[in-house]
Amino acid sequence: YDSATAATIPFTTTATVTTGGKALDVRPRDNDDVENVQVLARKAGWKLSKRALRRTVRGGETVPFAITVRTGDRAVSNARICDRLPDGQACWKVRYLAPNSGRTLRIMTRAERSFRTRRVRNVAVARARNAAKRAAAARVGIRPAFGGLGGGVTG
Repeated sequence: YDSATAATIPFTTTATVTTGGKALDVRPRDNDDVENVQVLARKAGWKLSKRALRRTVRGGETVPFAITVRTGDRAVSNARICDRLPDGQACWKVRYLAPNSGRTLRIMTRAERSFRTRRVRNVAVARARNAAKRAAAARVGIRPAFGGLGGGVTG
């Protein structure tokens, strides 16, 4: 279990001896017992998706992405959604997502310049104390910035 989803609470039980609706216990004060019981909360279910809003770009152009997080029948609290970028990562904090709801984050990145056509994979990760880690990826094709002609020295 995850300690973030567990709590210890006191649980009191009381025993009473009766017959025919009449109490037979001469010392009812000693019938209580207190135990500490650990209660485990079920983790919230949620989904993360990511999609590139342009499938192919030229090097140097911007690429818009949509990152969507959706909850199931339980709320998610203190979520952190991070998008891994070539120069680090961009993160957002979402304090509370109600049950059966969602939120979409949009990010604009710039495609790296390249002298060859290639496909890149961009990954987003979502974490929350009361939900399992989720990851989602989107792929984008990057073409050379100037029709495939490489730079060089002229003169």
